[in-house]
Parts: sequence; C-alpha cells; structure tokens
Amino acid sequence: MPLYHLVIIALIQGITEFLPVSSSGHLILLPGLTGLTDQGPVIDVAAHVGTLLAVIVYFWSDVRHIVQGVPQVLRGQFDTPSARLLIAMSLATLPVMVLGLILKLTGLSDALRSITVIGWSMLVFGILLYWMDQRAQTTRQIQDL
Repeated sequence: MPLYHLVIIALIQGITEFLPVSSSGHLILLPGLTGLTDQGPVIDVAAHVGTLLAVIVYFWSDVRHIVQGVPQVLRGQFDTPSARLLIAMSLATLPVMVLGLILKLTGLSDALRSITVIGWSMLVFGILLYWMDQRAQTTRQIQDL
C-alpha cells in the first residue's frame, strides 16, 4: 500500500472521528470514490487505534482516574468516584464488544463494508441525528448524562 494512501486514511480518520459522522464509513467509502484498493479492516482498526492513543493522551487525567479505580474495585470498594467511573466505562463498553464479536462470528462484519450499506446508514443516521438535535435540550451539563 502506497504511503499516500495511508496518509489519506489518516487524514480522513483524524477529520471525521470527532464529528457526528461515521469515520469508519468514510474509510470504507474511500476506495469506491478514488479507485484505490480497499485497505481492509486491519488498516481501519490501526487508524482507530491511533485515534484511541491520541484520546488517551489528551484525556490522560481522566484515564489515570479510571485506572486508579482498578485496585479499588478489586478490593470491593465500589463507592469511590474512580471505581464508579471504571464500572460505568466497563459496562458501557460491553455491549459494543458483544455486538462486534457476533458480527465477526456470523460474517456480517464483511457484508457491512458494502458501499450501499454505508450510504444508507449514513443517510438514516444523519436524519436521526438532525431530528434528535432539534428536540434536545439546549443546556447540557455533565450531571445530566
């Protein structure tokens, strides 16, 4: 794979990851729009791991706070802020991991890389995001999550 292809993937990932659009979908659309070969899920995951590392660095104080909860949870102390954050993050991650495993084991993960599926998904979720944004509260605070 040429270096310029990896640079384009990195740019797409960096620009779209923190927008309310699908960075994964845009990575899948890249070959269809440019005629480049499909980079495949391994390169897509590598781009997401790079984003994860950047997020960890940026939110290091929060990550440290979560890590401090590990020994507290292991000792059975579930009432500290660090332990509660660790448990909440763990519980929020489990459904995605289970769904990803199901998609991989059934082979649907490859079928979902179709440009048609990505296009319709972006359209439907774009409309859903717009609709929800019109009905959402304008004042948002962390306590309301």
